[in-house]
Amino acid sequence: MAFLDDDEWFLEKLEKQVQKILNKNVGLVYCKAIEINETTGKTTQIINEMHKGSQYRRLLKQNFIGSNSYILISREAIEKVGYYDENLPSHQDYDLFLRISKEFKIDNVPEP
Repeated sequence: MAFLDDDEWFLEKLEKQVQKILNKNVGLVYCKAIEINETTGKTTQIINEMHKGSQYRRLLKQNFIGSNSYILISREAIEKVGYYDENLPSHQDYDLFLRISKEFKIDNVPEP
């Protein structure tokens, strides 16, 4: 499952993430991102810490994954931990990332 709201993806983003999520026990794959100034065209890299493997403890300290537009979640992970908790007033994405990381490994694509 992947999400896209008002952001844009490079053509290869999902393909690269799918290759990683097919690995055993990977529940979530995230990537780096860039911000493009629509007026000047200047790009700024959005800093993401790139970690993989069992990352629950590290993720408890900080949401290094970032936005929903950066992630791909396996069907198995969603079926096991559920969807976004709509009862939370905010940070539903971070809550989901934590629940996934508690049960599954995380991987990344170290490029936008």
